[in-house]
Amino acid sequence: IYHDGTNSYIDESGTGGLILKSNLVSIKDPTGLETMATFDDDGSVDLYYDNSKKFETTSTGVTIAGTVTASVGTNALPSYTFAGNTSTGVFLAAANTVGLSGNGVLGLTVNETDTSIEGDLTVLGAFSSLSTAQALFGGKVTVATPSAPTDAATKLYVDTVVAGKTLSYKDTSIAVNAMSLKT
Repeated sequence: IYHDGTNSYIDESGTGGLILKSNLVSIKDPTGLETMATFDDDGSVDLYYDNSKKFETTSTGVTIAGTVTASVGTNALPSYTFAGNTSTGVFLAAANTVGLSGNGVLGLTVNETDTSIEGDLTVLGAFSSLSTAQALFGGKVTVATPSAPTDAATKLYVDTVVAGKTLSYKDTSIAVNAMSLKT
């Protein structure tokens, strides 16, 4: 332990490491009034900002108080990922838009007005669009077979025909501009 005229040091310069042994280690500011970190035997490790706890380890993970800020990320390298799968996760796709990617490929974006699914959509349960405007699908949409001919909840209809597009229903592709619609 020494002071060089400017800073104080604990300098372990021999072989091996520096080992502190205690049931509670607390790091405080020079006045001793503000806690910066605590290390509790068989308990949590706590980190503080201006004497306010911001990070705490628990028996199941961590607890964070406040905002977590991360890099913007991309499809291939999302900001928030999973252990062993760094190309799947959450990232900032554009201003005010959250993106979800799987294996480096964009799958979903969400912002204040839109939710966009990239690729195919498979609905195993009920699917409802409560929009009074429209639901647009640019990829494949798979819908369950109606349970009865009168099952209105699983029937499909087209409002506007787009030339050159097809509609697949029950594994049959139909050119939508040639469709006849039942009422």
